[in-house]
Amino acid sequence: MDSHSVPAGLVLQLIDLVTRWDVTSAALLEGTGVAVDSLADEETRVPLGVYLAIVARARDLTAEPGLGFCMGLHARVSAYGHLGFAAMSAATLREALDLAIRFSPMTTTALGLRLRIEGRDASLIVEEDADYGNVRDVVVIARLSGLWKMAYALTGRNPNGTAEMAFEQPAYHARFAHLVPPARYDQPTNRIILKVEALEFPLIMADPVALSLALEQCEKALESFGSADRFVHTVRKLLWKADG
Repeated sequence: MDSHSVPAGLVLQLIDLVTRWDVTSAALLEGTGVAVDSLADEETRVPLGVYLAIVARARDLTAEPGLGFCMGLHARVSAYGHLGFAAMSAATLREALDLAIRFSPMTTTALGLRLRIEGRDASLIVEEDADYGNVRDVVVIARLSGLWKMAYALTGRNPNGTAEMAFEQPAYHARFAHLVPPARYDQPTNRIILKVEALEFPLIMADPVALSLALEQCEKALESFGSADRFVHTVRKLLWKADG
């Protein structure tokens, strides 16, 4: 787990979210060894184990078992720095997803992304490459609902679709069912299933010049990852091309 990390922006996003329950950043980060000032640097990475401890603490302090849905619905593309800027500047939803997959280690190497096309359906598969312990449901639900929310925000159109998750349906699901796509649990994989036409939805903020500038920064950031991370990323990219 120590080899995995997440961008500081995800912690900042969580800090912003828990203020709705009057939880301060100091309370959330207490005992984690993370200084809130250090999170302002876009280059800062938080070890996965520390991030999971912060997520668990957020769930305890807010007393909200469905925190994963809250995190997903609160998701902002800007939390992903240069990658988020690149995704916002892409021409279509497919191009934005291609970028998310290509530069997935910038988000985390602990959750892989893969796009699979089967007839008229497109599946965005989220692969678990780490043990998330007792916050697994929070992390996976936040990822899936966040991807759906950001697709909606980027295109200004509801991508519709359904979600599938590889664990039992939590008791809190019914409270959030009206806010997210229909979901099925106890499935073989974690994924969002869309109609393939949704991939061609144009993005509201498409900008080829901005995209080019952001891609330069993404390439530099990807190069900063260790050789092992790059090897895993390359293998995932080859598998994704084979599926597509």
